[in-house]
Order: sequence, then C-alpha cells, then structure tokens
Amino acid sequence: MKYFMKPILWIYCVYILSLTAFFVFVVPPYEKPDEIAHFNRAFALSKGQLFCQRKPEGYGFTLPESVIQFPQAMFTGAIIMQTDNKFPIQLLKKTYPIYPSNDVIFENYCSLPFISYIPSAVGMNIAAPFNNLLLSFYAARIGIAVFFIVLLAFSLFIIPPQLRLLLAAFSIIPMVIHQATAVSYDAPSIALSMVVFAFFAKYIESKPIRFLEYVLFTGILSIFLLVKPGYYLLFGLLIPIFLKVKGACMQKCIAGFLSLGFVYMIFQIAIHF
Repeated sequence: MKYFMKPILWIYCVYILSLTAFFVFVVPPYEKPDEIAHFNRAFALSKGQLFCQRKPEGYGFTLPESVIQFPQAMFTGAIIMQTDNKFPIQLLKKTYPIYPSNDVIFENYCSLPFISYIPSAVGMNIAAPFNNLLLSFYAARIGIAVFFIVLLAFSLFIIPPQLRLLLAAFSIIPMVIHQATAVSYDAPSIALSMVVFAFFAKYIESKPIRFLEYVLFTGILSIFLLVKPGYYLLFGLLIPIFLKVKGACMQKCIAGFLSLGFVYMIFQIAIHF
C-alpha cells in the first residue's frame, strides 16, 4: 500500500505546484475577481498604512497615482467580461515605475482589514527595490501562493489520517487554487480555513485537551475571522472544543471567550470607523 501511495503523493504535489504556478503567472494582472481594489489595499499596507487616513483630500489610503492608473495600463476594463478581447502579451515586456511624488487618496475600502493582505504585502516589499509595478503585482501573487502552499502542507500534516484525503480533494479543485493565488482577502481566508478545519478535526476526536490547545485553536480561529469578517457564527466551533477542555480550566476558557469577543468587536469598530 505504501508503495502504491508514494507515486500518488508525487503526482499530487506536482499537480498542486503546477496549477498554482499557472494561476499565478498565466492569468494576466487584475483578471481575478476584485484584484484592483485588493491590490491597492495590499500596496497601502506594504507602505505601512494599517488603517485609512483622514486628509483634506478625503478619507482613505494614500497611494501613488501610478498605482491607481496601473489597471488602465493593463487594459483591464477592455478585457474583463469581454470574451472577444485578448490580453496584449507585449504589455508584460514593459516597465511600470512607481512615482511616489504624485499621491492620491484611494477611498471607500477602509473596511478591508490589513491582516488579510500581509502575505501579498511581504511579496511587494521584496520586489520594491526593482521599482516596477508589474513585478510588484506578481510578487504579491507569489506571496499569497506561498502562504497557501505552506498552510496546505501544515494542514495535511496535522489533520487526522482518515480525513487527509478529504482535505487533499478540496485542495485540488481548480477554482480553489485560482482564488487562493489571487491578490484578495479570499486567498488567506481559504488557506486559513484549511488550518481551522484540520485543528478542529484533530481536537474534536481526541481525548480531553489541554487549556493551551484550546488557546491555540481560539487564536487560529480568531485570525481566520479577522481576515474576512462576516463568518461570525463560526465562533460556535469553540463550543464543542470548549467541552473537551480538562475541568480545571473551565473558568479560564469562559473568560478567554468573552475577552476574545470584546477584542474582536473593538477591532471591527476600528476598521469601519
């Protein structure tokens, strides 16, 4: 059986890496859902802007005008949902420098949490010395793709063996990989959802768990919910895990749960107002 599984594992790894590379490099810039807004938000984070700034020109993120105009240079509006139009390959041979002197306010996206764009912003900062928006865009995709691959491998390692095939089947869906390699808050949400599922499956089937294990799961679930707010009911996953904590830690778990809810509420107020 082990001899049979080894080539399947290699095929799986080659498939995941190949499709990841395909969706990172072959899909043209801004041709995934809402990448214009998400790239701008990630760029703002790469410059250290965690939250919107209030200035005389407006309330939002301060971005170079060249970043705002970059989608036009990529002919984005002429290609999206236009099946007869093709992406001009020659655009990839040009250089698109960033001119930091001409700053403008990027408004209306203040509710996008900065934590969602950390992997993309890391990729942008690595590419920053080249001063090329095209390289920065693909570096942002590479950053989130690496984040997805690392968390997928980690999730497959910790999940109970009987559920490993289920998680692997989820990860090979082309649309999952397509969106998990986009400059978007969906990408880290997909990656973290696998970790949440793996830990939940591990803890729910185990014997009574320690308080630190409960804290670990609570922290991972909290990060997942902060990345893309809206899935508030998933806090309910803490209840069955809570019931498996050893008895002496019950009061700590209750206090921690209430504190977490308070911190989460404050964070949501901060990013929306």
